[in-house]
Amino acid sequence: MKHLLLIGMLLFVTSCNQNSNKTPKAISSPKSTDQPVGGQKDAHGCLTAAGETWSALLQDCVKVFAVGIRLNPTTPDPNNSAVLSAFIIFNPEHTKAELFLPVENKTPKLLELTKSEEFKNNNFTFDNNSGTLYNNGKLIYKIEIKTD
Repeated sequence: MKHLLLIGMLLFVTSCNQNSNKTPKAISSPKSTDQPVGGQKDAHGCLTAAGETWSALLQDCVKVFAVGIRLNPTTPDPNNSAVLSAFIIFNPEHTKAELFLPVENKTPKLLELTKSEEFKNNNFTFDNNSGTLYNNGKLIYKIEIKTD
């Protein structure tokens, strides 16, 4: 009986010892193609999932809804129950403005100060005094007035 017990223990020890002689597998590191924490970035490095978009005017990633002035449509879209706002931001000197329209695949429009508080490009005019935006002379957006 002692011999059987001794042989059993010997087999157990040798079987455990075989696994310890194997070299451990290397832990694989994450692939460089993994997505960065926080979501996808656009060509300028802006986190689109976080609401960032590139501002050519400020040369930085911005959240237009946080730094811009909200402009709401003057005529609601009958096909859409949501209000699709535009946003406008200004450079620090207040000589240029960048207009972000709520239409997909549209690049922001740069506007130049032309006269007292009026910013223009070919099609758009933003009157900062009245807070109104015109497209080819037609009123399309105005500053959101917050009521308490």
